[in-house]
Amino acid sequence: MSKLLDNIAAQLRHFTHEEIVALVRDFLSGLDERQQIRFLNLVAEGPRPLVAEAMGLDDAEGLLDEIQFLHDAIANDVYVEYGAGYDPEYNEYRGFGDDSWIGEMDNLFAAATSFFRAGQFKAAAGAYIALFDIFDLNQDGFHFTRPDPAEALHTNVDAMKENLFISIGRGYPRAASKAIEVSGDVYYYGHNRYALLDAWEGREELMAALLALFGAQGRAAQGD
Repeated sequence: MSKLLDNIAAQLRHFTHEEIVALVRDFLSGLDERQQIRFLNLVAEGPRPLVAEAMGLDDAEGLLDEIQFLHDAIANDVYVEYGAGYDPEYNEYRGFGDDSWIGEMDNLFAAATSFFRAGQFKAAAGAYIALFDIFDLNQDGFHFTRPDPAEALHTNVDAMKENLFISIGRGYPRAASKAIEVSGDVYYYGHNRYALLDAWEGREELMAALLALFGAQGRAAQGD
């Protein structure tokens, strides 16, 4: 069955979105009402976070546990095996040792993104925030084997920031307030300083709430 499903999936990749919808409609028309309702319930659940599942992370809590485990390992200098010092190659100080944390962070960002693509936005946002928190460890010592841990990743950090803000916009009831809070924490990671605005471009209701909150904060500051 698995091979058959793989063959079907491979063929579907050549179809356009409209062709797949038409194909599904034709298929469903041949099912009875009970089978159609079962399919509708499956659609309502949304796609699964396949990358996370492949890593053995079946739910958001499991992913957060893995992120916390990596956070604690880096904080405790598990990867800095040979101390820290000046590196003329980077013209900066850094830790020396095991670079495997880079691949681990790449994998965890990929897992977070699989929750994002599955439409589990609250879970994705929580994972992204926890991953960006790991970078903050660079502020209190040489816990990383690279001077700029965000730059060391193979992951597109700017894309992750946009995914984070999209997730907040779709997963939080008071999205503007949460986005402003998080924006200050992730602002200097990556190169795009306007990731929040880029992520919410075209979302009029979110941009309006964001501008209203900025205005309220400005008036409060003037009152002080």
